[in-house]
Amino acid sequence: MHNLLKFAKNQVFETALNLGCGPGKTLVRRFRHIEFTVEFDINFDYISSAKDNLLKNEQKIIPHNTVVFVHGDGTQLPFKNECFDLVVLSQVLEHVDDNSKIIQEIWRALKPNGVFLLSCPHNGLFAFLDPLNFKHYFPKIYTFLQLNKKSNRSAKVFHRHYSLSQLQNLLQGFKIESIYRGGLLIRPLISIADGIIMKFLWKNCPEKIRRVLYRVAGAELNLSFGSASYDILISATKPLAKGEMGH
Repeated sequence: MHNLLKFAKNQVFETALNLGCGPGKTLVRRFRHIEFTVEFDINFDYISSAKDNLLKNEQKIIPHNTVVFVHGDGTQLPFKNECFDLVVLSQVLEHVDDNSKIIQEIWRALKPNGVFLLSCPHNGLFAFLDPLNFKHYFPKIYTFLQLNKKSNRSAKVFHRHYSLSQLQNLLQGFKIESIYRGGLLIRPLISIADGIIMKFLWKNCPEKIRRVLYRVAGAELNLSFGSASYDILISATKPLAKGEMGH
């Protein structure tokens, strides 16, 4: 998410929605220029973990930031129309059955001239190495490494990787401001290595070591490999309706 938020690093937002906050990637820990943040996820356990992680790091949070945690379905957001200045969807779209519906809900909840930040797996050169799809490509390796126990996501659903054109079609109506494709091979390899470490070498591998591994993957994301890249990041805005004037 850190790389995604660079798209809006110089902007200040009153209200923000982190759609699919997961167990620890809370928006307020990474973006200080937000007054009110909603951390949202469909998974109760993720919500609980995100709260705990935020409390452990509360000294790093600017005092006037208000954060609430909401459990729900991203395709049926429990919010009124046009109530957020920023919506972040980071590595979530690929897990959603109805992509069009969640994008429609984001459009509805986003204020005119609001910012939408999206990141998801890209259909790049090494997309086939995505460990979450090993059940489909390499079922024996998937079972051997017990990758199904590593992820709380359902392996029944294919972990989608998107082409740029697919995302452009999905985001019709939005004004795409920036597109970045980055990373190549390190992230999937580290995910596979993590599975091997946990199974064979060090079942109680310290979290600090695992964080270092994933920081290496994050560093590679800073390198663009164009159409071969493993991830894609998009910054878009919701245009003002006809007759409206910008602030």
